[in-house]
Parts: sequence; structure tokens; C-alpha cells
Amino acid sequence: MKLYERDFIDLNYRHRFNDKYTLRSYWTFARRNELFNNSNYTLFKDNKEKYTPNEPVNVELPSTSFQPNNAFIGSVALEARPWQKYRIRNGNRQRVNNSTTDIYFGIPKGLPGYFQ
Repeated sequence: MKLYERDFIDLNYRHRFNDKYTLRSYWTFARRNELFNNSNYTLFKDNKEKYTPNEPVNVELPSTSFQPNNAFIGSVALEARPWQKYRIRNGNRQRVNNSTTDIYFGIPKGLPGYFQ
């Protein structure tokens, strides 16, 4: 497993127009850093030889380490449930969960140049 550290701020917004349509928006700002192994401790002796640095292996590149970087990522989506079914019980209308296919129209986008 190869890991990196992520310090971040997430903003989520959801507006439900009615039982059939929902607007969602997700924005995140992240500062990402490479992590380094500080120990080769393992609970099992067989794993000691398999312990590798926290850099992905790529035969085409001499080094796969990366500098700390910022990412600004956003997403806007519309969820639709066009064939939503309902149940009426004691005069109350209730939505039947999982009675329709969820259609998801979304645009995720990484925005370069922000917060550099």
C-alpha cells in the first residue's frame, strides 16, 4: 500500500427539490504530501523482506516521489428518480425506497491554478 497525507477542507451542499430531484454540490481543497516510512517494524517475520519504500514502482521513471501540492476539486450533480413509487398508509403518502433507478448526472472537475 502506498499512502500520502491529505490536509483538507470539504464543503457539501444538497438541495432536495422534491422526492424525484436532488441537486448536490461538493467542493474540496486539499494539501497533499508524500509520506515516508519511519520504521521497518512488522508483526510477522515473513513481511520484513517485502517492506518497500512508500513510492509506487515504475520502471519508466527513475523516481515516483512528488512535491507537496494543492488540489481544488469540485462537483455538481443532479439526481433523478423518475419512476418513484409511493405508498399511502393512514392518509399519509410515503416514498417507497429502492422502487426506482437513480439517474445521476454529475460533473466532477479539478480546477488548476487555484490556491497555489
